[in-house]
Amino acid sequence: MDKSELPVVDLNKIMDQLKLPNIDLLAIMEGRRKDLEAIVKANEVALNGIKSVADKQAEMLQTVLGEIGTKLKSMAQDGNPSAKATEMAQQTIEKALGAMRTLAEANGQSQAQVLDVISTRVQQSIDEIRATLKTG
Repeated sequence: MDKSELPVVDLNKIMDQLKLPNIDLLAIMEGRRKDLEAIVKANEVALNGIKSVADKQAEMLQTVLGEIGTKLKSMAQDGNPSAKATEMAQQTIEKALGAMRTLAEANGQSQAQVLDVISTRVQQSIDEIRATLKTG
């Protein structure tokens, strides 16, 4: 046999050889397949959440920097930067705090979705194990 060729595995044959009383190996394998699907789904949800937070961060940063640039230009033209600088700093801080609150909420929602996917699969797995034990 060539090293690059993988041996063909007949899972049905192996399952027949491993027949254990009162244990449905196919049901167990199906359950583990579903576990892997749940992990993949949870990772997708988490990745989408991270991407969403990063996109919002970039958008907010661009907006804040644009506003600061506009205000600095205005202050330079007016010639009295001290009062306006204080106002601008206050507005920038308020905007940054609002942005952080929005990001925290988005991140919390993403984490809740991930936990929901995992919790659902854990409950399904428990139900499957119970069903396998009842039929066995």
